[in-house]
Amino acid sequence: MSIDLLILGTQEAPFFHLYLQSEVLGTASDAVLGSPSNAAQFQITGGQLIQNPQGTKLYAQVEAYTSGMTKLKMTWGTSPNSFGSFTWSGDTVEWSSPDVKRQQLNAWLICADAAGHNDVYINLGAYSYMTPAGCGDQTIHGYTGATATA
Repeated sequence: MSIDLLILGTQEAPFFHLYLQSEVLGTASDAVLGSPSNAAQFQITGGQLIQNPQGTKLYAQVEAYTSGMTKLKMTWGTSPNSFGSFTWSGDTVEWSSPDVKRQQLNAWLICADAAGHNDVYINLGAYSYMTPAGCGDQTIHGYTGATATA
């Protein structure tokens, strides 16, 4: 995409118009989907998904893969991600790694944690098939509006 800064959100129930952000806003913490009023801005450059690229940068971090895993947790950190690469396919965010076989590069899982936050995971299985209990399948899209909408 040619847009430098984007708000990233989902377009499918039950997470319709929830937006990617840090669980603790603007800090290195879990990647979650949350309220439009707290939507962050993002950029993908050099394979890195960067939150707040015009301020204090937070980089999407991906949990290390071990055999048998069905999902990889995404968090935010202050240093670049060392596992896999983020890219665009149209307006959809994808993640891939030569070390991980995925059926669909833009498949994500949203799973509620114990506090009810919508944690973001990379789905290693088939989209909308054998979805883990407590999770929902999603794709994450760039939104070019000036503000996020509910």
